[in-house]
Amino acid sequence: AKDRVKLSIALPPDQRSAFLAGVTESSDAITDALVRIDAAKSKAGLQRDEDAIREAVVKGVGFDALNVEIKNHLRGWYMESARQLAEEEAAKENGDGETLYNLAVSLRDYGHHDTALRLLEQCLLLRRVKYGEEHRHTAAAYSQMGSTLYTKGEYGEALQMHERAL
Repeated sequence: AKDRVKLSIALPPDQRSAFLAGVTESSDAITDALVRIDAAKSKAGLQRDEDAIREAVVKGVGFDALNVEIKNHLRGWYMESARQLAEEEAAKENGDGETLYNLAVSLRDYGHHDTALRLLEQCLLLRRVKYGEEHRHTAAAYSQMGSTLYTKGEYGEALQMHERAL
């Protein structure tokens, strides 16, 4: 049944800036939204449709399995959207890498360490140019690189990044 259903998520242009703000401020908002998903609480326009859908889910995969699938699809959409936003941000000139930094932290929190490191490297380049090596924003990028490397198990490199942050 999995291959017969396609999930598409459309983000209206007027909501794109709000999404970007939410993504870049904290991954907690995404995590909180995913935790609250409960297909059993969903509604249909007509009661008979809602009843038929509920019966089909209960007889089929069940609500727990359906919730897992929905969360997996939404997580994938989020990751792809974050990747696109990061590409757009990296193409901007005169930035300080704040969006890249926040996206990297969010992606790291979801286990996408290599992508997070690439974004942090781009952020670090921007911050070195804009602020210099000794600035607190540059240090924060080094620190996040260290934390990401540590999470990957690359302890020696993580220590070097944390030392540079000091």
